[in-house]
Amino acid sequence: MLLAGIATVLWTPTYAHLLRDRGVAWDPLLIAVLAFIGGGLYGTFVYWLGGLLLHAAASPFHVPHTYRQARHLLAFAAAPLALSLFLVWPVRLAVYGEDVFKPGGSDRAAGNWAFAGLELALLAWSLALLALGVRIVFWNSSSSSAGIS
Repeated sequence: MLLAGIATVLWTPTYAHLLRDRGVAWDPLLIAVLAFIGGGLYGTFVYWLGGLLLHAAASPFHVPHTYRQARHLLAFAAAPLALSLFLVWPVRLAVYGEDVFKPGGSDRAAGNWAFAGLELALLAWSLALLALGVRIVFWNSSSSSAGIS
């Protein structure tokens, strides 16, 4: 969840414009530390609150599951987002360099749309895994509690 949080916050407009602020001497290490702290907090928040929301959404259906299962399901479904941190971001940084964090840099052409498409595909993969996990965990729980094999 921490890696997925880091990958997610790097796509926000705030990080896309970090080098615009001339009052702060931004360097790659400072951006990495800021992404690690911000992404770690975001990933932790989503893990606990998202798991709680997933658990609460399934509770009215009287499905025997735990808050822990909901958190783990959410974390496993976030794996493709974490993978984007190692597949998409190194290539994007190698191609565009610092322009990734500058407004109106060279990363605003068709290449940016390709990277955005890859990130959206990985997000769709995460959502599909979440839907599949909800179906399997909750459907199998309800069928085994009813005595159906």
